[in-house]
Amino acid sequence: TSASFEGHLNPADDNPDMLAGIPLADARCNALALAAGLPPVFKAWLSDSAIDPGSRFDLDFSGLYRLLSPDFPVVAEGWLSLTSSSLAHPIDADETGTLILGNVLTNTTPEGSSASDLHCSGWTKNDNSSTTIGQSSASDSSWTDLGEQFCSSAYRLYCFEDP
Repeated sequence: TSASFEGHLNPADDNPDMLAGIPLADARCNALALAAGLPPVFKAWLSDSAIDPGSRFDLDFSGLYRLLSPDFPVVAEGWLSLTSSSLAHPIDADETGTLILGNVLTNTTPEGSSASDLHCSGWTKNDNSSTTIGQSSASDSSWTDLGEQFCSSAYRLYCFEDP
C-alpha cells in the first residue's frame, strides 16, 4: 500500500492510518484501490489467531498475481506459487505502481497461515508488543516472514485482488 498503518483499539474511530482488525485492513486496501481507480476486490495479506490468508483467499486461483508497476511483473502464478516460499518478483510497488521498499505488516508465513499469536492483539494495539513483518524488496520467504518488529510502528500492507 502507499499508506502505512498501525493497530488501534477502536474501529469506530475512522482514522485512516489505523487498523482495528483484519476486516478494517481489507477496507483500507479497498479504499486505496478505489482511489487508484481499481475495483474494491482486495484483501490484506494479514493474519491473527483466527484468520489468515489461507482461510479467506481463493486457494484454487491459478491466474497471475502481478504488480501495477509500468511493466506489470508477475509475482506468482496462482495460489500454489504464491505460497511456495519464494516469489518470481518482489511485491515492491503500491496500488499506483509506485516503487516502495520497506517493512510490511503480515504475521503470515510463506504458506499463508498465521505466523504466531503475536499480532498486535488482533491489530488493535500500537504498543511495545511485537508482530511478524515482511520485506517488500524480498522474493525469498522474508517477503512475508522477515522477523519481528514492535506494534508501535506503522507499516504498509500487502493487498491482493481476490474477488
